[in-house]
Amino acid sequence: MTVVALFPGALIALFMPDAAGKVLALSRGALGLFTITYLFRWLSFATQSYMNAIAKPLPASVISVSAALVFLLVLLVVLSPLGLKGIWLNFPGTAALCALLSAGVLKAASAETLRPDGTREGLGASKAR
Repeated sequence: MTVVALFPGALIALFMPDAAGKVLALSRGALGLFTITYLFRWLSFATQSYMNAIAKPLPASVISVSAALVFLLVLLVVLSPLGLKGIWLNFPGTAALCALLSAGVLKAASAETLRPDGTREGLGASKAR
């Protein structure tokens, strides 16, 4: 994120060596908006991995489908009046919505995962026998 934010011209030159004027300004703007994605996207990736690690694949799948399809399509419709800028804002918007969803999933899961081992689902019943 830091490299993209600090050196957008060098990154643009890798893909468009002859970029100048409006194209360069447009590309710098797009990269600036896109870097916002990196502030939020890590949380949904980490939450998906965590949910899979604690044997909770449904929340992980909900986050994944929301990131890959649901939020993208919703924001595409909502941001379409902004034109090309709306498409660029789709990525950070999707990442931010996924971060909120992930925070909700983590909060819901914390009630169960923070309990002592003996009181977790299924373990308490076996101790009573």
